[in-house]
Amino acid sequence: MNQFVPDILDDLWEIVQVDSVTTNCTMPKHILFSISENDNIALPLLFKITNPSTNEYVISASTEYYETEIGNQLAMLPPMIINYLKLESFAIIEMINKSPDLIPPKAKLIYLQPQSEVFYKIKDPQKILEKCFKDSYVCGQNYMIPIKIKNQIIYVKISKIIDNNDNEVKFANINNIDLNVEFLPV
Repeated sequence: MNQFVPDILDDLWEIVQVDSVTTNCTMPKHILFSISENDNIALPLLFKITNPSTNEYVISASTEYYETEIGNQLAMLPPMIINYLKLESFAIIEMINKSPDLIPPKAKLIYLQPQSEVFYKIKDPQKILEKCFKDSYVCGQNYMIPIKIKNQIIYVKISKIIDNNDNEVKFANINNIDLNVEFLPV
């Protein structure tokens, strides 16, 4: 687990970036090999992940791969995506890899809405969020970002995403981007 303790108002507060903040999924290694045989595929591999029960979907990057003799059809999804898609454990999902077709636009501006006033007690919330987004390739509208503060978890909702063409988009690339953030009231 990555730990980050910023200089904030009260020394008793502890900020922890939980690993579950990533929006990247983990796939079996054989999937990587079978897809990457095509020289036109760019990494990270992008997947459209759909909950067939609700038809809700997300776009997720896969940056980690595991080797196993059992469960070679299992994708490990981060809690943020599981919650967004309202999935139960071992739910059946549809995953489509069409990396060139799925490349989301680059984000220019994200509107975030903290779900608790506690968030505003953080001295440098932008620094905390940069740490949270550091390992993610894609973010989505209505994602809830969990941030552990002392003994509680507060959430920050991604309310709106604006791309480089000033269009509102559902998903955006946030990898290696100097992202502008505006905070909405609780």
